[in-house]
Amino acid sequence: MNYLTSIRGIAAFFVVLYHIKHWLVAYNVPQFISIFFEKGYLAVDFFFLLSGFIISFNYMKHFSGDESWQAKKVFVIKRIARIYPLHVFVLLIYLSIPLALYLTGRVVPEGAFTAQSYFIKLMLLDLWIISSDFWSMWNTPSWTISGEFFAYLAFAFTAGFIAKFRRYAVIAILVSLSITAVAYTVIGARSLGDNIGDLGLLRCVSGFFNGVCLYIIYYKLKDKEIAFGNWLFCISFLSFYGLILTTTANHFYAPGLFFCMLLGLLLSKGPIHRLLELKPFIWLGDISYSVYLSHTFLLNWFIMLSMEDSQNASIFNIFAYIAIVLIFSTMCYRLVEVPGRRLISRKFATKGT
Repeated sequence: MNYLTSIRGIAAFFVVLYHIKHWLVAYNVPQFISIFFEKGYLAVDFFFLLSGFIISFNYMKHFSGDESWQAKKVFVIKRIARIYPLHVFVLLIYLSIPLALYLTGRVVPEGAFTAQSYFIKLMLLDLWIISSDFWSMWNTPSWTISGEFFAYLAFAFTAGFIAKFRRYAVIAILVSLSITAVAYTVIGARSLGDNIGDLGLLRCVSGFFNGVCLYIIYYKLKDKEIAFGNWLFCISFLSFYGLILTTTANHFYAPGLFFCMLLGLLLSKGPIHRLLELKPFIWLGDISYSVYLSHTFLLNWFIMLSMEDSQNASIFNIFAYIAIVLIFSTMCYRLVEVPGRRLISRKFATKGT
């Protein structure tokens, strides 16, 4: 399923574009195109869904019976090995930003770089502390990793229970989508991107759980007619595109349509799959975690070193920044992510368990 790796890369790239959308809209990009990077924050909801599916695809069978504590331990260690080395590395180099601001006489945002928030970020606890602003401090994108880690732990201890009730997966996904819509409506959020301190953990866990349900439903339907998948993907994608052009609050439709889009893609084959399995897209998917975690760090430094006005960028600046993100992320993937993952897995995840 290399095309899923590619989708992850494309989603990460849309998050990058979202964080420089103010540069892009200055060039009068037509709305039918600009809407994709203006709503790029929704890519993280696709991440959560995709993560739940892939984790279930790879590990659900290990937790379907009377799994041992050792199996849970190995799963958690492998997840830590996947996310923690790069997270620590980026947080370490992030220390250079407040230091550079201070040494060059620039304004250091009050409360943004405290020792307390750094420790909470380092421990991946920022999203666990509901109604706080810790998620927005230091490396902001890592709030999703905090939520993912919570979801991993929940999966390790509930997957066996979920597997026993897999016949109710359709009901479970409808309940999950309804809870998200109601929670965002009650708190007065306008979109999935609002109120992260209050609803971010729900957003992540719900999306991940939707991915678990997606796996269960996909497993039942995977031998069905391929045309069904093609139609489901096309209809759900066009519905999503039409709705993001309106003022309808996206917490009502985005999670459900992402679910349908991914299910349609999983149940179909065709030119989209062949396109997504081209090597450049797979490469982008491989480095996607590095792209996602490092791009705001690089954006801060890029603005400090090469721009007088952070709100306006030349075409050259835009392409230069994107190139720097891709090059730096490739280096992080090869020198930090992969070696760190192998080291932790080799040392702590006992072979054969």
